[in-house]
Amino acid sequence: MKQRNYSLDFLKFISSIGIVWMHFRENTCPAGIWIGNSLVNKETTGMDFLYLVEIFFVLSGFFMYPYIERIKEGMSFKKFFIPRLIRILPMLLLCTIVLEWLYSFMVQRGNAHGLVIYPPNLFGILITGLGVEIGWGFTDAGIFRQSWYLDVLLLEYLLFYISVKAAKRMRIDERAIFAGWILLGTALVSANISLPFLQLQNGRAFVAFFVGVLLADRIRKGVSSGLVFFSAGSLIIYTIYHLLWPQYLIFGKTFLVSFFVAPALIVLFHTMPAKKVFFWKGWGELGKISFMMYLIHMVLIAAIFDIADGIGVNIDFGHGTILFMFILLVILCAGIIHYVVEEPIRKALEKKLAMNEQI
Repeated sequence: MKQRNYSLDFLKFISSIGIVWMHFRENTCPAGIWIGNSLVNKETTGMDFLYLVEIFFVLSGFFMYPYIERIKEGMSFKKFFIPRLIRILPMLLLCTIVLEWLYSFMVQRGNAHGLVIYPPNLFGILITGLGVEIGWGFTDAGIFRQSWYLDVLLLEYLLFYISVKAAKRMRIDERAIFAGWILLGTALVSANISLPFLQLQNGRAFVAFFVGVLLADRIRKGVSSGLVFFSAGSLIIYTIYHLLWPQYLIFGKTFLVSFFVAPALIVLFHTMPAKKVFFWKGWGELGKISFMMYLIHMVLIAAIFDIADGIGVNIDFGHGTILFMFILLVILCAGIIHYVVEEPIRKALEKKLAMNEQI
């Protein structure tokens, strides 16, 4: 059995914290957060955590690489796709329902706290909770906008399977089809197209996901010293320009992160020194709850708004201490829900699936 790379779990966990930070600031204190005497926001730091999602897409594609041979050897669509639905949909549906319930209290009190909340509707809950909203041709239901990543990720899994099967049937290299998806994604992002299945979000995913697959193919036999040097140099140059002279970045941020930043990070975290530094198995557990952190943080923000309104407390979200406490709360709740709710549900559904396959 292949040993787990805990350094990549660390990357997932840290990226999750960045996304939690971004959404917390956007939804509670858009002007920024005071950490000591410094106001921290996108404008003052030049850092935009919006594109951390690209790192997750690249990682998702990276982890899909071993399935290419399995699919070629006859792995059925059901055996490939259903476990991914089991992994994502139960908790996505649960969080969508809870979030809509929490939003209803805001609507009743007449205070949406700056959030754009659409009238509650069953159809919106279904398309959001089943992961077929943004990117699948449906309009935004206004419930769980941050779930677009999961909507498009499910589509990427589908396209990945179809691409491998098509390549085998046509007797061509599947990497050519993967490159085609990257080119299509580049066009969608560049032109900012908004059509069913051909939206900006889809384009970001097409690029990043299949870059991840091709990256895994590139380093499947190991990471060369030249690639490590190039990756480190790319990160240093990007960081300097991003922090000091962002106005000179003429290459779109989604492309920078997908083509350079995320692959460079994965390469560096894939080296033996990184594996030795991040040897702690706890990073593996924190990596496992990163999915739940992504899901639960918006639910917690809405819950805090409702509780504060209910007891008549005005919270000053602009202090760094509140942000730090919120991140700890997200980690704690994500860990509890992962082991108490998410994992039991996943195992029960997988057991049911296995029993049905034996019949």
